[in-house]
Amino acid sequence: KLLQANSSIPTFAISLFPGKGSTENIEKTFRKAEEVQEICKPLYYSVTWPPNPHSKKGSPLTTEWIQNNLNVPTQMHFIAFDQTEDQLNAALLDAKKRGIKHLLCMRGK
Repeated sequence: KLLQANSSIPTFAISLFPGKGSTENIEKTFRKAEEVQEICKPLYYSVTWPPNPHSKKGSPLTTEWIQNNLNVPTQMHFIAFDQTEDQLNAALLDAKKRGIKHLLCMRGK
């Protein structure tokens, strides 16, 4: 896939910011990712893990779902400001349990 990025064929990377972690919002994000996949065939996805406690649930679920169902490289993008070390460790352990291997970690603010 990286060869595509160096060719004359347009390529895309998609960044998602899942909404609040309700089942309905998470499923809506899954459907949108499927639509985007069909149209754009992105090189990879980046799913933001926000500091907002209401949105945190959707990011690991969405990242896991995309990499397992759409078979596209996917990274989870941590925005880590105002998080305790324990909160970050819990999030990283959750990502590891879900098989999420690509992380972009930023302090933010």
